[in-house]
Amino acid sequence: ENISTTMPDQNDKLCYLEKELDEILFILNSTKGIIRNPEELNLYIERLIVLKSRIIIVENELVTIGFTSTSETEKVGELCEKSHKIFSSVTEEMEMADLCKGRLNTLRQEIAIIRENQADFFKNLNDCEGAAKLESAVIEKALERCLDMREALSGHWNDIMRVRHLLHTLPTGLRMSVSPVSIEKEISQLEDDYVLIEKRLCEVENLLKNRFSLWKRFERQLEAIQQSIQETDFMVELLTVHGNIDYDRLLKATERLEVNIQLTFKNLNINFF
Repeated sequence: ENISTTMPDQNDKLCYLEKELDEILFILNSTKGIIRNPEELNLYIERLIVLKSRIIIVENELVTIGFTSTSETEKVGELCEKSHKIFSSVTEEMEMADLCKGRLNTLRQEIAIIRENQADFFKNLNDCEGAAKLESAVIEKALERCLDMREALSGHWNDIMRVRHLLHTLPTGLRMSVSPVSIEKEISQLEDDYVLIEKRLCEVENLLKNRFSLWKRFERQLEAIQQSIQETDFMVELLTVHGNIDYDRLLKATERLEVNIQLTFKNLNINFF
């Protein structure tokens, strides 16, 4: 409407519209640089939207002129063809930029999920490490959790590799170069944390296995002591079953019990005799 009001002459309108198309094409062809963050990518997309809107205005004016003037048909057709080509180029660039934005958003979401999973791994490792100071049943359950974590780590590594692969699928046909350096650093950090988790898991597993083995050793020796006590009670019953005590048999039984107890405590590294 502004063009029609300020430029009633059809030739002036066509000259103006042609200059407008040339300016849009110049802006598009001059587009170059590096997009370093999401904000810059959003600004670039908005800039393309503005260019597309300007082209639509030009095309609408050309259609109006085409309907109202038969003398400028050839010029109008020429400008319409030019406008269509520029519009297609801008549209293609916008689609590429939107695709890039979508891939980057997906990457950030996937990275956030992996980072949360790693935080869970670290928490579980701390819990399992703390279990090494508790009783054998708790240690056994902690070892089972470590086994589950080891199985989960394989899939976790695959998730990291999938994200790295997705990084390499970013569109490369944009007139502006998209720099994924920050995301590359985040993925590298995820890989470093994975190595750290794997190392800590081995350390915690070894600690729990040693503690669990010590508990089992203690329980075996304790069971041996309890069995010796039961045998003693039984022998006392045998010695007193007839009322009179056979002190020779009592002496031999006592000496044998002392030897058994000494061996038992020696295995426990405790010397009471």
